[in-house]
Parts: sequence; structure tokens; C-alpha cells
Amino acid sequence: MKKTLSILLVMIIAATMVFAGGSSETTSKATTVSESEAAVFADVKPLAEKTHLVISTHAGTHHGFLIYLIQQFGGYEKANIDAEIITFSNGPVQMEALSSNSWDCGTTGIGGVLNGVLRNGCLVLGPAAWDNASINIFAKNGTDIAQTGATTEHGVYGTAEQWKGREVIVTKGTTLHYTLGLGLADLGLTLDDVKITNMDVASANTALLARKIDIGGVWGSYSYNEELRKNYTKVMDANALESNICVTLVANPNSYADPKKREAIAKFIELYYKAVDWVYADNGVNLDKAAEYYTNISEQSGVTSTKEANLNILTHDTLFNLEDAYHMFNDVTSNGTFPIYEGHRGPLRFYVEKIGSYTPEDLAKFTVNYFVGDIVNNLCTNK
Repeated sequence: MKKTLSILLVMIIAATMVFAGGSSETTSKATTVSESEAAVFADVKPLAEKTHLVISTHAGTHHGFLIYLIQQFGGYEKANIDAEIITFSNGPVQMEALSSNSWDCGTTGIGGVLNGVLRNGCLVLGPAAWDNASINIFAKNGTDIAQTGATTEHGVYGTAEQWKGREVIVTKGTTLHYTLGLGLADLGLTLDDVKITNMDVASANTALLARKIDIGGVWGSYSYNEELRKNYTKVMDANALESNICVTLVANPNSYADPKKREAIAKFIELYYKAVDWVYADNGVNLDKAAEYYTNISEQSGVTSTKEANLNILTHDTLFNLEDAYHMFNDVTSNGTFPIYEGHRGPLRFYVEKIGSYTPEDLAKFTVNYFVGDIVNNLCTNK
């Protein structure tokens, strides 16, 4: 009981400390933007008419950082987009807001895509970034799981017996939930073999830093917090578990159906891939500066991180460029579909068969029709 009360208290404290979601945020253009940075969008043709666009993303993430970087470099202004950026704590919460048409486009993880497609007809318009290296489950250093060390082919720590019945703090329906399922399967267990407590990532991070929980999962900059890693050991790693998860560029289907909004959404996607080109230009000459921007932008969103941690994320969970995006829509997988769709259908099947949070009917409903490559293909054609 004391442990439960402690966790609840941590969650309450976190809600007052961390920018959790659904809030609009204004970030002023950085005064340190150089002439070359301001020229990143020089060849972008502006919209004929200024268009208001509500762009949603997740605070403290590499894909969210890029949305703000576009703003700092003057991209939205150049494209004649009146941008309003809002952040959410995770994909499922972001998709709840979609029900009330609260946003037009943005970026989200796999949990947001599955929830958004099946509940609201959300459209996937392109890949945004890989999302593996920073998705981690941590155990307190003193636990038997951490002390036992890696025991499986994919580096999962501890034994099946040590994991059985343990409480694990993760955000349900997200990449963390999926990673936990993969890790347990590596041990010959299922999600039913542990006790899962649902908590948003910001609150889980606060609980971990306060050392109130034994096992919990976080993503993004949170995963590289030095204080966290001093007291906890990474015991499951989405990258090592070969999760192959990617973040995507998504759109509200109602906004996409509006010709004016659709044109603005296409322009947003063009800006996104141009910003990616700047980040990785000339074999990474801008990476250090990009990590610095990432850190400053995260702090403005209420997420404390370090430049070193964010450089690590940008290096290992790389952002997709336009050419990558084209292949994700046009290459053919062994199942006869294209990679960006198959990369989501596989995890959905896992949720249906191993978790039960989705049904076989959901799997049948999750078709390629919600993955629309028209904008990416047009950008490649006109490049």
C-alpha cells in the first residue's frame, strides 16, 4: 500500500512539473540561427494563401524536435503556414484529441498509429524517424534481474523465474508495451506473467528518478538521463530486440479531405524532409548543432536532457530523409506489401495475439488504405 501511494504521489508531482500533453506552445525563433540555417528552406514555394495548421507531436522526442526546428529556421513562415504546435505525452492520448479534430497533422509513434487508424481513420503519410535505440526498460541496480545480467540472445536481463509476477511500469498501448512483450517472449514468458502498471512516460521517469519503483520503461531523452542510469540498469532494449519500430508523419483524415489543408499538410511534409537533410548534411557536419537545438527545444517543452544524450539519439535513431520515405512506400516486402505498412501490421498482430488490447477484427480493418504515399511520391517526382 505504501508503495502504491508513493507512486501516486510521484504522478501528481510529475503532472505539475512536466509538460504532459494537449497544450499549445509557442517557441520563438532562435536568435542564434545562422545565415546558412535560415537558407534551409530557401527553395520552398510558399502556399498561395496563408493557412493555419495545428501540428501535433510528443515533447522531448527527436521527431518533435524537428517540428520546432522548422519553426526556428523560419520554415513555416517561408511556406506561408500559420503553425500552431501542440505536444502530447504519448500517441494514444494524442489520438484521443483527434476525435475532436484538435489537430491537422504531426508525428506519432506506433501506439498512436494503431489507435488512430482503427479509432479515427488517421492517415500515415510518411516515415519520420526510427524509434528503437532509446526505448528501454530499466530495473533498479539492486534487483536480482539487474544483477543476473543478460541471459537471452537479445540481451534481456534476468531469468524467467525472476520476472514472473514482477510489477513493471510502462505506458500501455505504446512502443514500451510492445518492447516489454518482445523481451518477455525472449524469456519464454507472456505479458500475463508480469503485473503491468500503466503510467505515462513523464510520470514513469519521475518515479524512476525518485527510485520509487523497481522496473519501469521510458523513451527519448529520458532514457539517457545520467541520474537514471546511475541507479538503474537497462534490462530490455527495443533495438537489441529487433523491434524495427518507426515514428510516422500522420494526418487527420478530415483535414486531409480539405483541399486547402491538404496542400498545407503536403508543404509541412516537404519542410520536414528538408530539415532532416540539414541535420545529416555533409556526413553529419550539423549533428552537434542539431543536438544543441534539440536540447534547448526539449527544455522549452519541460523535458530536461543533455546535448550528449540527444546526439546519441540522432545518431542511432536516425530521422528518415525523402529517399528513405520513398522506399518505405514503394519497396515490396515478402508479404507483398510495402515496408511502412508491414512495420505496423506486425506489431498489431502481436497486440492481438499476445496482449489482447486489439481484436482480430481490428487486424482485418487495418489495411494499406490508411498508408498514403502520394505526397512523398510527388515530392520525389518534383525534386
